[in-house]
Amino acid sequence: GAHLTVRSFCTDKLRQGRLLLLDGGPSLQVLNLCFFPRLDLPLPTFSADLVTLRGGSLIAIDCQPNGRSPPPNKEADAALDAAFAHHRPRLPSGGPIPPESARFFSRRFLWSRLPAQITPTQIQELVLPAFEEYLQAYLRLMTDSTPLSDDADVEAVRAAQLESTRYRTE
Repeated sequence: GAHLTVRSFCTDKLRQGRLLLLDGGPSLQVLNLCFFPRLDLPLPTFSADLVTLRGGSLIAIDCQPNGRSPPPNKEADAALDAAFAHHRPRLPSGGPIPPESARFFSRRFLWSRLPAQITPTQIQELVLPAFEEYLQAYLRLMTDSTPLSDDADVEAVRAAQLESTRYRTE
């Protein structure tokens, strides 16, 4: 049978960090890591997914927009741009994103479908460096973030996060 493990936590800047692992054997494995920022911080939501099915693997890594762009952070922005530029050509495309879904993803959305012939070691070699680079850039954004002071900005972030949550669950 399948085994589900979920761990969650919060920090001074994250209202929730969540790690989910669903292990259904070689034909079904899901690893999902999400960081949901506090509503008063202009941070994206970090998400990384690796889904392995009988027909191949799906990879999705992104720092998803949340209603208000974070203040420019040259170091983190450059790191995200470099990670996308480096890893996008190394991974096959995941296919088109439907227009109604595109607003939930950043321009640096790393989305791929890997064929079933790729071994677990090859998946690790392809995906782990991308994950690490995106995560390091996100942690830099998080470290440098400061709370929003305008109530309208906080409400825009809250509304965007709720809309994104609805999109994911419907």
